Amino acid sequence: MSPQTAFFLCIAFIALLFLIDIRQKAQVSHAIWLPTIWMMYCGSRPLAYWFEPVSLGGLQVDSGEGSAIDRTFLSILIGFGVFILVRRKLDWQRILKSNLWVFILFSYMVLSVLWSDLPAVSFKRWIRTTGDLVMVLLVLTEVDSLEAIKTIVRRSAFVLLPLSIILIKYFRDIGVAYTEDGSTTMWTGVTTHKNVLGYVVMVCALYFVKNIFTVKHPKKIIIDISFLVMMLWLIFGTSSSKSSTTSLSALVLGLGVLMAAHWSGKDLEKFRRFIIITVLVLPLFAVIYATFVGSPFDAAMGGMGRDTTLTGRTEIWSAALDVGPGNPFIGRGYGSFWIGNTAEEVWRNLTYHTHFTQSHNGYIDIYLELGALGVILLACLIWSVCRNIGQTFANDVEYGTYRMAFLSAVVMHNLTESSYGRPTHLLWFMFLLSCVHITAVPERETRPPLKVRPFLQPG
Repeated sequence: MSPQTAFFLCIAFIALLFLIDIRQKAQVSHAIWLPTIWMMYCGSRPLAYWFEPVSLGGLQVDSGEGSAIDRTFLSILIGFGVFILVRRKLDWQRILKSNLWVFILFSYMVLSVLWSDLPAVSFKRWIRTTGDLVMVLLVLTEVDSLEAIKTIVRRSAFVLLPLSIILIKYFRDIGVAYTEDGSTTMWTGVTTHKNVLGYVVMVCALYFVKNIFTVKHPKKIIIDISFLVMMLWLIFGTSSSKSSTTSLSALVLGLGVLMAAHWSGKDLEKFRRFIIITVLVLPLFAVIYATFVGSPFDAAMGGMGRDTTLTGRTEIWSAALDVGPGNPFIGRGYGSFWIGNTAEEVWRNLTYHTHFTQSHNGYIDIYLELGALGVILLACLIWSVCRNIGQTFANDVEYGTYRMAFLSAVVMHNLTESSYGRPTHLLWFMFLLSCVHITAVPERETRPPLKVRPFLQPG
């Protein structure tokens, strides 16, 4: 089959999937297309890469800064998103009260721009990451917020996964790239790196696996099973060389949450115990590992046949921490560490002088940019979300399960990758989607859960 034929068949397949999906008449408004497009963008490469494929030096491109076409595109989406939120006449006081730690963290992020080495760049990044929050609010203020979450994940998968397969098989100059050391190739699909493709698959897999277990009618899960096969092919393909084990491990943890929810039924106490063991212990493990790299951890990793440096990550952690956050309490300012002279100082201390734009640990990156105070705020946010998810689980098991699965996967992923606070990063978007909570109104006690448009002001 020629590449052109394969591409047009793929487009026809995607069009058919959207036609079937639209005919299902899900209880979502047309506004849901905005966060859907945003999520597709987060799970793909920047627009400038598509228009200038010869510049696909993806590992050296500063995605936080972006290009003129990307800035314009995202600004338009954010502008329309804000317009729709204003038109919905939301009770912002109630939203703020329900999501206090989210807004405190975002407020501190923009405040840190004041002591950033490059305040203009930091502020632009804050605007972009605020766009993530705007899109999350668009999703969760739909009539049926759970259905809205499913819709954006499902429709994004319809585009990102089939296109990735076609690019990998028939357009290898776009869908396949070389690893950092140039020693072997890696599958990238519609993304810029195998790790990015890995967490796109991870997010989609959590939805499709959950849907397969939820939907009882065999004919209704044919598409889900088909996509599960695609994802298995992609996830193990990205794991064929120097594997994307972080995404695979996070996926396993997310699937474990799904199984735990199924095992616990509606027993909230059992589910809470699982939350404490997974989401709260893992960040502690990350801090201990980063601080005391050596003895028991190296022995354990070596015993499992793994690289005790986590594919060079421990060297990056050490080099980044040696440069340090400047002020240990407040850091160097949001989005300001991996740019300019600070980043160059870290690169010079690395063996291969590779221009990384993250430390490959989300908790270390938060410490470097926002200091100990930023880490404390992130911990308070995660703690409050865990408590809140328990309440959601008690009222709506499926919605609580989704929130916990995505949150656990992101927390796990940030042990050896970095997504916290990174603008238009798919896992940061999913993290906010798990964290933001729309307080239930009394009417939901007698109606199906999460079926009422919340926060409408009287009159």
